[in-house]
Amino acid sequence: MKSYLAVLLGTFSVLLIAMWVIFLMFFGKMASGEYAIAKAHADFIAKCDLGDIDILGDSTANAAFIPSQIGPQVRNLSFGAGTPIELYYVAKSILKCPNRPKAVILAFVPSSFATNSFYPELGRTFFWERAIEYNVVSFSDSLEVLKYSRQFNDTLIAGPKSLFDIDYRVKAFLFCLKFPPYLLPEVQKSALPKLQALAAAQLRRIPGLGPKHVTAPGQKQAEQASLPGPLPTGPMMYNQTILDNGHHFYGTDSNGGDRLDHDAYRNDDHTAPLKDFYMRRTIAMLSANGIKVFLVEPPRDRSSAVHYTPALINGYQAYLAGLQSSTPYVHLISQGFPIWDPVLFGDNLHLNLRGSLNFSAGIREALVAAGLVDPGYSESLTPANLYAHASSDPNSWVMQASGTDEISQAADVVLPQLAFPPDAEAWLYSTKSQGANAAPAPSGVRAPPVKLVAKMNYAASILVKNVNADQASLQLVWPGGFEGKVSWSFERHQITYAGMATSLNSGVTICPGGWVELFLSGRSGPSTGSYSGPAVSLTDPQNASAYLYNLSLEPGLWPTNYCPLQPGEAKTVNIAG
Repeated sequence: MKSYLAVLLGTFSVLLIAMWVIFLMFFGKMASGEYAIAKAHADFIAKCDLGDIDILGDSTANAAFIPSQIGPQVRNLSFGAGTPIELYYVAKSILKCPNRPKAVILAFVPSSFATNSFYPELGRTFFWERAIEYNVVSFSDSLEVLKYSRQFNDTLIAGPKSLFDIDYRVKAFLFCLKFPPYLLPEVQKSALPKLQALAAAQLRRIPGLGPKHVTAPGQKQAEQASLPGPLPTGPMMYNQTILDNGHHFYGTDSNGGDRLDHDAYRNDDHTAPLKDFYMRRTIAMLSANGIKVFLVEPPRDRSSAVHYTPALINGYQAYLAGLQSSTPYVHLISQGFPIWDPVLFGDNLHLNLRGSLNFSAGIREALVAAGLVDPGYSESLTPANLYAHASSDPNSWVMQASGTDEISQAADVVLPQLAFPPDAEAWLYSTKSQGANAAPAPSGVRAPPVKLVAKMNYAASILVKNVNADQASLQLVWPGGFEGKVSWSFERHQITYAGMATSLNSGVTICPGGWVELFLSGRSGPSTGSYSGPAVSLTDPQNASAYLYNLSLEPGLWPTNYCPLQPGEAKTVNIAG
């Protein structure tokens, strides 16, 4: 009997150790995208690649601040669902480097300071399953969090007090070692949905298992093209975050307002003493090392902000104003509580491309005024559009379906306002139906070939104003490199991806006057030379037409020309007198 139990225990131990080793080896690939972002930020700090200005905050800050649009040496090290507790330890790690930043920007939404009564399970889960599991907070740091949690009678993270708090200490130790049972929730919410989505997509392509209602010629092709592109993976998100100096978009659509954010459900303006302690501790630590601290209020989606109580807005601004007065090293960059239009958000919390470009431009101006960014840097941001001249000539475009498409200059349309006005005209692009049974989108118009550098990131974009099309698409086909398409349904206000296009590298932004910008970002193939230009197509059961403007292809991750904020799209709410 004893030998049987020994064998059973030995077998169990071997299996557990084997599982543990597998989890440690492949955790980076199995974990969610949040881990990939945190790992990229940790590598910036480990290499002391900190630049002159670092940004610390929650995920709203990670999306809102685009480093390359703010200054030449800016890093965004914000942490998804982060609070002042976790970011104190990030700041502490930064100070271990010999080349410390000149300034640090701290940016949190009001809910990041909320007390235990607000979403307690959410706050507790994020600390354990992100901060400790991702090694943002070490084991020794977690014991310090326990110490101060008890000092401030805060049970959100530490839970009720027990004998020597042994349960907390063991849990923190096992989380830091990535004990498999603690990692299963991370794998379940990340790896399994990806496998299920990919399996479902493949099943839909198998004859007999796919859609049964395909009747008209071309319909099957159109439906398959609307399948989602490959889901973003951990390595893909890691590389993207590194290339973007720590920045990450959480949504590239223009669908803010689809649901309310966390603060819309709050009915108090109370700040948790533990979080206040860590916020002031971070400011004091940075100030003691001669580092300037800037406090920034990230913009909030108007759909949620209309539900904020006046006490929450006033209390939040008063709290930041109090922090500013605590030391001469602290500066508040604000003209009031920023409330922006939903079209500037990729989801209910995070700014999209257009929102972030506008926000980052405002931060750059403030840092120029503070003497931290050279005034001439703004001039260097002029888009290096490879089609700056060729795109003004519609005759240079190549029709994909001869005899069915027409493109001509359109002098009667009101052009959208852009931050960098191009020397180009708008065109009217029309595609004629070939009959009731014709494919919905057999045609397209392609820009002339362009010479690209091998294995380099390029961003393509174009502004479209609908006349009578159901859908517009932008596509890149670079053999050996990026091949994908992003589409926008004017009727359903819905975005779809195909090929290598995903929400990580493609999207849409809405501009005033009915204009929509479609954009794609990808790498060229393995050789330097001539590549096919971006292609635009329209879909409609009948004749389709739309205006096209400012075709752009530029080196980098994102198109850098954008529609500036217009009156009514952004406003500020000041502290009540």
